[in-house]
Formats: sequence, C-alpha cells, structure tokens
Amino acid sequence: MIKIGFSEIEKYYGANQVLDKLTFDVHESEVVGILGANGSGKTTIFKLLLGTENWESGQIFISKQAKIGLLEQIPDTKPTLSVRTYLESAFDKLFDIQREMKVLEQQLLTAKEEALIEKYGKLQIAFEHGNGYLVEDQIDQICDTLNISKEMQDKYYMLLSGGEKTRVNLAKILLQDVNVLLLDEPTNHLDLDTIEWLESFLMTFKGIVLIISHDRYFLDQTVTRIIEIQEGKAELYGGGYTFYASEKEMRFEQQLNQFEQNQKKLKQLEAAAKRLHQWATQADNPKLHRQAFAIEKRIERMPKIEKPLKENAIKNQFTGSALRSKEMLKLESVCKSFGDQKILEHVTAKVFYKDQIAILGDNGSGKSTLLKLIMNQLNLDSGAFEFAPSVNVAYLPQEIIFDNPNMTVLEFIMDALALNEGQGRAVLASYKFQQEMVFKKIGALSGGEKTRLKLCEMMQLKVNFLLLDEPTNHLDLKSREWVEDAIEEYTGTLVFVSHDRHFINKFAHKIWWLKDQKLTLIDGDYEQYKVEKSVQLLKSKSIHEVECIRNKAEEKGKSGLEAKQEAEDALSVNENINKKKNVFMINKLEQELAAIEIQLAAIEQDMTTYSDDYQRVQDLLDQKETLETEYLIILEKWENYSA
Repeated sequence: MIKIGFSEIEKYYGANQVLDKLTFDVHESEVVGILGANGSGKTTIFKLLLGTENWESGQIFISKQAKIGLLEQIPDTKPTLSVRTYLESAFDKLFDIQREMKVLEQQLLTAKEEALIEKYGKLQIAFEHGNGYLVEDQIDQICDTLNISKEMQDKYYMLLSGGEKTRVNLAKILLQDVNVLLLDEPTNHLDLDTIEWLESFLMTFKGIVLIISHDRYFLDQTVTRIIEIQEGKAELYGGGYTFYASEKEMRFEQQLNQFEQNQKKLKQLEAAAKRLHQWATQADNPKLHRQAFAIEKRIERMPKIEKPLKENAIKNQFTGSALRSKEMLKLESVCKSFGDQKILEHVTAKVFYKDQIAILGDNGSGKSTLLKLIMNQLNLDSGAFEFAPSVNVAYLPQEIIFDNPNMTVLEFIMDALALNEGQGRAVLASYKFQQEMVFKKIGALSGGEKTRLKLCEMMQLKVNFLLLDEPTNHLDLKSREWVEDAIEEYTGTLVFVSHDRHFINKFAHKIWWLKDQKLTLIDGDYEQYKVEKSVQLLKSKSIHEVECIRNKAEEKGKSGLEAKQEAEDALSVNENINKKKNVFMINKLEQELAAIEIQLAAIEQDMTTYSDDYQRVQDLLDQKETLETEYLIILEKWENYSA
C-alpha cells in the first residue's frame, strides 16, 4: 500500500513561514487536488516530496515502494534532441551500466582477472534486474499506449506542441515506473482534446496523483479530494472543485455564525457584569460585586473565536456604452495563411448584440489568429469584416505587452485614464493593487498581475464589445472568480478564446468551432459542443465506412445498383448517431434537473431552520427563484429532445 503523509511540517523561507504545522495523508489510488493562493506553499509541497528542499520541523512519511515523478511543463533539453532520445533518457542509469559492461568486456578479452569478472557479474545482474534488455520494447509499448507515433518520435522535442510535449513527458515518467505522480498546472497550454485525454488517463492510473491546478473543470473531472493550503495549514475537503466551493462557503457561514453568537454572548455577559457592578455600588452590596467578578472571570475563560475573513471581490464593472445596432460584427469569407500553411479559409459569421461566443479548436487551428485579424493586428489574405458604427471594442490579448514597462502601476493607470493620484489609487485598490504594489514596475509584474492591470484599464472604458484571448491564463482561482464576477455584470457582447471549461460553460451561449480551416456554429455551451463534436466524428467515420463498402462491393463485381444499396444500408448508422445524441442529452438534462431538485429541497429545509431570520429567508427566496427559473429552462430543453 502506497502512502504519503505530512505531520506538522514547518517550512520557512528566511523569516517568512510558508507551512505552519501542515498535516495531511494521501493513500493509494487517490487523486488529490492541492489548492491555495499564489505563494501559499503548493509548489513547496512538491519540492519537499522530491527531496529538493528541506524543512525545519515535523515529519514526512513516504512508503518505501513509492516512486515519485514530476510532470514538468517545460523541461530543459537540447534543441536537437529527438523525442526518441528524450524517452531513452528515462533509462540513463541502465545505459551507464551497459556502457561500463562493454568496457569490461574489452578488458576481459586480454585479462581474465577475478576482480573484473566479479564486477562484470554484478553489473549484469543490475542490468537484468532493471529489464535492460527490454528497454526498446518498453519504449515502443508506452508510445503505442500514449499515441506517440514513429513520426513524432523522430521529431525534435523542442518543436512539439504543448499537448504533444505533455504526452511525451508523461511517457518518460511512466517509463521510470512511477506510482506517485505530481502534476503542476498540467492543463496549461493544452488544447481541449489533450486535456480530455489526460483526464481519461488519470482515471486509469494505478497510484497516487497530486495535482496543483487552477482549472476548475479539470479538478471536477479528476480529483477525489481537495487539500487547500491556507495560512500554512491544510483544510481538507472530500470531493471535487464544485463540492469544495460549496463546502468552503458553508464553513465560512458556520464560522461567521459561531463568531456572531460568541460576540452576542460576550456582550450579554459584559452588560450583565456592568449592571451588577452598578447595582452593587448603588446598594453598597459586596455580594453583587462578587457575582459581577464571577461573570468577568467566565468571560476570560470563554474561547476566543476569530472572525472569519473573506477576500473582497473586484467591485468595479465594465462601463457600458449606448448601442444602436443589433448586428455588431460581420465576417465575410475571411482567409488567412502563414506561408504555405492555411489557417482560415472562407470563414463567414455574424455577431449580434449580447452574444456570448466561445471560439474553440485545437492548438494551431486559428483561434487567436481570428481575434488578431478582427483587431487589425494581422492582415487578411482575402475576405472582409466590419463592425457596426456604434461598436466600442476592448481587446485582452493572450500575451499582454505594455508600451512602457518601466512605468509604475500607478503611473500607467493615471496616464491611461487621465486620473490624478488619489483617483488612480482608488481605482487600483479595487483590483488588489495597494500600498507598495502601486509603485511596482509594470515589467516586473507576473502574468496574472498584468491581466488584472489590463482589465482595470478596460473596465473603466465605455465598451459594448469584449474580445478576450485566454482571460484566465496565469490567474489563480480567486483572480479567476474576480474576472467572472466582472463579466457577469457586463451587459454587452462577448467573444472569447479559452481552454477553461468552467469559464466556457459559465459564459458561452454559442460556440465557434474551428477545424480544418472552417468555422462551425454550435448553439450551446461546452457540453453541447462535446456532443456535436462526437456526432461529427461519428458521421465522418460512417461516411468513410460507406465509401469502403461501396468500393468493396464494386470490386466483387456487384452492379452499381447493388453497391449503392449496400452503401445506403450502411448510411442508417447516421440515424443511430442522432438517436445516441438525443439519449445523451436527455440523460444529461435529467441529471441537471435532479441536481436542482436537491438544491431546492435543501433551500426549503434552510427556510424552515432559519424562519426567524428575515434577511436569511429573503436570500434563500432569491436563490430559490433563480433555481426555479433555471429548472424551467432545462425542462423545456428536455421536452424538445424527448419529443
């Protein structure tokens, strides 16, 4: 049984304490998410497990049979290193033994010394014990399992896409026979197909998996538990991200209620003690003084409950502008190539007022290119696009570059928005740029801080059309929630590129799917996109199969009519595909309806429990109304698919 345990671990960087009596256990077959604010100590935990850093006190238990592997995002490799050679480096120790054996073999040709023979025998045992004679077979097997083709194995590792590198890195780790897998932001730079592949792989992995990730959808799909690092300690949650978010809010409410009850009791006792002292003085009664002193001692003995703190959300929101046009943007037969490589071919689409559109597709399919074309940052090869006259657009690029990186944060916002220092500080404070942070050079900001600063500027402008390219990249969970809160208040048109499926499901009402240089419009969120994508893949497969049937029939000498009939019989598969699609959607919608019914039942229970708390009951009624509206919308969809 593999097990990892941290017991009261304390870790400092200088005078800064990162981990404060951190305690948790992880057992075999568990997939655990590690959450926490930037700088909370998540990566430090990985370093302690890998033995690359020491700690001040406490104990770390790692089973003897545990073999730990870290999935690196960007390993340091030579530019000319092939994928095959990179995978072979998993067996460097075995190859060192093999080279030493070959040297000894040459020496034994001329000298039959007992010491050389003994040394060679030990090396041979070690080589065989490590399955040295099966190395090439192991590499071939893992490449076949992870779909790493011969063509990819011959490529230079550094020329692979982010998704391909992740697969190759995982292959190398598995070749090292690890049973404890450490993943640090594994979905960064991956396209959606590769993320889904990684999720499927983790479901079948036999061992412990620890994941540091800000990808909420990925966490929901993979983890069985969550450990949140807060003020150096571990808060444990039994479930995925959705459960964690709900449970965390409930714990906050319980702690706040305990604090308020504690404060209420303290005030009552303090008031009682004060009254007794007053009466004792007026009546010259020492007994009343003694009773008051007893109450004061009781107050001293009462446990002090700290008020739970919740970080404030971004309070500002996008400033809207007047709009006089329903059609916001029109794309007509847009084409774009880079050299001989076609990226977009005859892309035609329209964007209407209040549309919320996610642009999805594999890496390299042209998502960011399309946004740059719309913003005139790239030139069209052919075709045209046109904004309505009343459109005021704001664009958040994937890589945020400021004209003057030597400006301070405060100088930038004062210059960009024509504000005085007091106004600039007030605006920046809403985006967590406070105190010394406002004097930080823009060039020294992290990726997440640059995104926040750019959003700070954008949200003060009168915009009615937002173009966002990976808006949640580089952001921690709290910052992602800030961005979402701001966009929820925004009432204009939204077009965005994202791999954050939680974000996509929350905001996308339409999907632009880019594949093979073409754009396909899908009405719905990410889940609907997955259904449509599966249907398209099945249809493509069935059409290919139909052509094969027709060709084989003709090769067997059957008449054109007979061949056509066999092909038409095969086409009935499309009807089955559509039926499968409907069944999938009916099941999905029924699950959503059941989930809402559970929430509504819980609200009814809470309304009974807190019937004396008017404000609480009012909040519950608002939640109930929102859920009932959502229930009716889903029910209508269910009826359409069931018809």
